[in-house]
Amino acid sequence: GILGYAFAVVPFWDCFVGVDVGNQTKQVQKELHEAFRFELLTLLVAPGILACLAYGAWLANFGGLSLLEQFGLCIGVGVITGVVGIVAGHELCHRASWYERFLGRLLLCCATYGHFYIEHT
Repeated sequence: GILGYAFAVVPFWDCFVGVDVGNQTKQVQKELHEAFRFELLTLLVAPGILACLAYGAWLANFGGLSLLEQFGLCIGVGVITGVVGIVAGHELCHRASWYERFLGRLLLCCATYGHFYIEHT
């Protein structure tokens, strides 16, 4: 499942693709920084993490899960909020607009890592 993807598929592709040693020009960097498609992807992480937490909480309470399934649910939701939420939250905390910084703090708090904002920014 998700653990296999997070700890096997992604590292495999990372080794397979390798490091991009080429640098963009300053103009290309500016264009990429201003491209809305990159901002949109980062902003969509927050609703995805919140939906994952809400669905996980619903499943834990009303899903009729066995103890082993509850354990797997905890691990899966924890990996998603920890791996994806903390990284995206960290990046959003460095943004200029208030709503991006708010979403960053929200993501960090979802992973019980809200103190990072105070210590880091």
